[in-house]
Amino acid sequence: MKFHSLRTRVARRIVLLFVLCSLGPVLALAALSTMRVTEQLFDQSRARLSQTSKSVGAGVLERLSILETALAQVDGKLPESSSSYQITPADSLRFAGLGRQTGEGQWRPLFGNMDSPLVLSSAQREHLNKGRTLLTVAPAGTETSRVLLARRSASGTVLWAELRSTYLWGTRDATALPGVEVCIFGESSPLYCSRPGRVPPQAWSTNGAIGQFDWDAPDGGRLAGYWSVFLRYAYGAPSWTVVLSEPRASVLAPITSFERSFGLVLLLTLIVVFLLSNIQIRRSLNPVEQLQEGTRRIEDREFGKPVVVTSGDEFEELAASFNNMASHLGQQFTMLTAINEIDRAVLAASQSDDIMTTVLSRTCSALGCEAASVSLAQINEPQVWTLAAQATGEPEAPLRQIRPGRSEIDELSTHSRVLPVGIERESRSYLPVEMFRARGIASVVVLPLVLKGRVAGAIGLGYRDGRELKDDEATRARQLADQVAVALSNNRLVHELAAHHWGSLRALARTIDAYSRWTAGHSERVTTTGVAIARTLGLDDEAADLLQRGGLLHDIGKIGVPLGILDKPGKLTEDERRLVEDHPKIGAEILTPIGACRDLIPIVLHHHEQWDGSGYPGRLAGEKIPFLARVLTVADVFDALVSERPYRKGWSRPDAVDYMVKGAGIRYDPAVVAGFCEMIAKEDSLALGQPELLRAAGRVESAA
Repeated sequence: MKFHSLRTRVARRIVLLFVLCSLGPVLALAALSTMRVTEQLFDQSRARLSQTSKSVGAGVLERLSILETALAQVDGKLPESSSSYQITPADSLRFAGLGRQTGEGQWRPLFGNMDSPLVLSSAQREHLNKGRTLLTVAPAGTETSRVLLARRSASGTVLWAELRSTYLWGTRDATALPGVEVCIFGESSPLYCSRPGRVPPQAWSTNGAIGQFDWDAPDGGRLAGYWSVFLRYAYGAPSWTVVLSEPRASVLAPITSFERSFGLVLLLTLIVVFLLSNIQIRRSLNPVEQLQEGTRRIEDREFGKPVVVTSGDEFEELAASFNNMASHLGQQFTMLTAINEIDRAVLAASQSDDIMTTVLSRTCSALGCEAASVSLAQINEPQVWTLAAQATGEPEAPLRQIRPGRSEIDELSTHSRVLPVGIERESRSYLPVEMFRARGIASVVVLPLVLKGRVAGAIGLGYRDGRELKDDEATRARQLADQVAVALSNNRLVHELAAHHWGSLRALARTIDAYSRWTAGHSERVTTTGVAIARTLGLDDEAADLLQRGGLLHDIGKIGVPLGILDKPGKLTEDERRLVEDHPKIGAEILTPIGACRDLIPIVLHHHEQWDGSGYPGRLAGEKIPFLARVLTVADVFDALVSERPYRKGWSRPDAVDYMVKGAGIRYDPAVVAGFCEMIAKEDSLALGQPELLRAAGRVESAA
């Protein structure tokens, strides 16, 4: 819905007044509440952080007590003379290293990479002499330190232990809140930080043992609480300070959620305000808006969606006229689109069945019928027609052959524009009457298809309401039928041209082969074999068509070789052989001026090249030989071997196949020979014998 109340100055002032009166107090109250709640959230977060830091510090003290007890147990089990210690699994989780320092100052590492102990101050030595456990810290990095415990044995030796940080700083459970980070500081530097690289400032140094502070981290402001762990009496060490910090954004998450909800409330309020101010204006401006949208839809070729106006006045009548105009435009556009699609599809189709399917799939959408049929005379047998039919929303019915009677042909010729047929009592062979009746079709309009003055088919349009076409509808239907007839005529012309083309090629091939009585039918046989090999190798239709045309003309250059040489029963001289080997070049020169044969020249020129480069005329080898020429070479040699020649008898097919296999990888492309063997296995397995073909295929794979 569009808000028309914003389109005039008066309406905008009224809407602004509504907004100020309804939303002003709400916004002021929301701002004040947000400020108060934000301060309370900050205070609660700081108190929680301080309390949690106390819990974390207590946990550290508890683990120090456990470690002190474990160290005493190790001291009790350790012989004075021992230089190593078999650490227990429990102690390995607590201690990273153990070492002993004798009274004379000698150092003995017992476990782990335990360096010599630190130099102790007089106060630390005095603390040890009192039988208490000493805690000391050695720096290990910018944000971490090594923490060590020491206790003096009764014999005067000092047992040192380096504590595992993973055990001592076990703060994961205490800091389970999202975004909370912990740092533990010694006297002047951090001992541990849960997030390396982010160390809060030491803002607690003069503020007592417990408290809170704020600090600015690189990713935003944070709230922090701290608690000092007193270690002087029990461990002879300065106090540690546990600092917990939390992002301000996490603390303000409830406020963020409230702001989202409040935004929805504001949006709802605005919607109500606009609706109340829009109702009256919309009653007058909505019809105009609908008509404007309708014109845009027509511009975008959307004719099926009508303009809906229920104002009960002249606007409603105008909308009805507009919808009627849009409907006529849509019908015209749909029909023109269908005609264009049918024209392109029919021209692209190569079979009559495809043409009929194309016409059926588009006719009902163009002419508004509930069922349609198409019957076409066959190209080669005009008295036999093919009938296809389809109802809207159903699959196409099976094709069937019909023979229209003379009277039916005459009726279609007489009513060449439009022929109405009532199928309740009448029937026509070119209409699927039973199918139409089964689907409730009450009337059929027949559109004869006339090609070159003769009836060559008919389109049937079925309507359930039994209506007859109006003059404008009949004109559109006839226009569609005429376009289909033109497209059919063009399609048949293409077929005739193609037939003439292939007929000319075959006639030329037979003329070439008739030049010598020994080569009669050779070009057509080679072409058939070559195309079969190409299909076996998976070549597409375009390549097969090119090979077929090249095969028919591959020996056209033999016209330039004297007949006496072609029919010579004895061995050729060197000069005669050179003349024979020139026939591919002669053939290429003959075809060069013919633009349509340009793609055939590589096949004609190189069909006598051999895989090892010993062929002619270019002495090409391997992949340099055009692939289709390699295919034709295998077909050409095979046909020459099994055919009679003036200088020898034709070979048997098994011997010829064996010869081709032995030449794979030497004279012939092994992949083409493999396809040749597979083709022979499919087409001539009874004559050659399956075992021989399997062995031949194996030899070809070995050669490849």
